[in-house]
Amino acid sequence: YNPAYVPRDWRNWWAFGGGTLSDFGCHYIDLAYWALGIRVPTSVVTEGPPVMEEGTCPWLIARYEFPGHDNQPPVKLTWYHGKKDGAPVRPPLENEGKVPKGLGNGLLFVGDKGILWADYGQYKLFPEQDFKGFVPPPKTIPSSIGQHAEWIRAIKQGGTTLCNFEYGGQLTEAVLLGNAAYRSGQKIVWDSKNLKAMGNPAADRFIHHQYRKGWKL
Repeated sequence: YNPAYVPRDWRNWWAFGGGTLSDFGCHYIDLAYWALGIRVPTSVVTEGPPVMEEGTCPWLIARYEFPGHDNQPPVKLTWYHGKKDGAPVRPPLENEGKVPKGLGNGLLFVGDKGILWADYGQYKLFPEQDFKGFVPPPKTIPSSIGQHAEWIRAIKQGGTTLCNFEYGGQLTEAVLLGNAAYRSGQKIVWDSKNLKAMGNPAADRFIHHQYRKGWKL
């Protein structure tokens, strides 16, 4: 037993977890994945403190690029977490006065005509004066019956769950690529089909685990 590991800080050690990005990334980036239909990034580059061999990073900025699809243009997604020199690492839109400070954790969708901030329970539109009287579109997505109930229904009746393995796997792939880029110290240009960081051999050991003799997949 050591309080550095349990009950929850095991996430901050590479041997057991992936830090804040892998802990919360799937929760928050999920909003962009679902709303914009993005899946596998083409590249990711990060900014953070010097890499520690055993411990995860206290702050990180990860910049992803996703390809366009159907009639949708390419998407750039930037992740921020932690504190640098005692100050929270936040989007520059706050200091530029385009959104108020203190919004809390969530996502900023930056468009040509405005900015949408959202978490799982609320949303806000900016500039506020441009959206006075805004009436949201009618609800079209049915509420989830609950993760466990969805799972049981899929087993009994067929079909799938909202966050099925195909969807969740691609989301997790993107999140963990951010850690691989950070730990390798280089940008990752991602070949998803072959699970390869092109031109970045330093990332290989963070993408494919080297199992001890007698243990293999």
